[in-house]
Amino acid sequence: MAVALTTDERAALQRGAIAIRTLIDVHLDSGDGGRQSLWDGDSDLDYDGVTYRATPEDIISIGSISAGQDLGAEGVQVRVNGTRLRELNPDAGHPAALFGTITGLNYQMRRFDIRFAFFNSETGALIMVKRRFAGFISHMSQSEEIDESTGRAACWLTINLESIVLRYSNRAARTRSHDDQQEIWPGDTGCKFVASVAANSTLSWGRAPVGVAGGGGGAPGGLSRPRVSAV
Repeated sequence: MAVALTTDERAALQRGAIAIRTLIDVHLDSGDGGRQSLWDGDSDLDYDGVTYRATPEDIISIGSISAGQDLGAEGVQVRVNGTRLRELNPDAGHPAALFGTITGLNYQMRRFDIRFAFFNSETGALIMVKRRFAGFISHMSQSEEIDESTGRAACWLTINLESIVLRYSNRAARTRSHDDQQEIWPGDTGCKFVASVAANSTLSWGRAPVGVAGGGGGAPGGLSRPRVSAV
């Protein structure tokens, strides 16, 4: 999936004057920790009213992001090295226990965004942020594997993501529910009361045709004229 850059931005990138970092946003339920924002910088970053916690790049690895022949983004795999995380932050506890807690959360269909942040490599100033991938979590699993860089066993959390583009390619994918709206615009409450309104309202369509008790004045041919009213 190509990232659109202006001519000046592309030229600066080719000169080596731009450093690229990765921003990650995970939108969990409020009871599960809410929004989690991370980036691969050396210190915490405040951007757009959100504090991104510094996370060394050897803890989180992101698989390749590409587009299929139908121009829709394909799935992405994100991996977290729990053993390395514990080395840097002993308070995190044993990675197997930590990942066990995470995989027990209500994570499915929760929004997961990946963005690129472009910085001036000389001044450190943030130039722009470009969205790289927007999707939702489909599955999480933990495993123990040999870390190729150290030759030691490491505990990994694997997060499989599906692109949000797939939702729009499926007919009737949108449900107009609160959870569904969170995938499009996390934090928006416009659809929060849809379920209660639907449960407490009745829609009456049309009216009885001519000749039917309670009717009268129907449309030509005895057909009812459709109308909508809330009862």
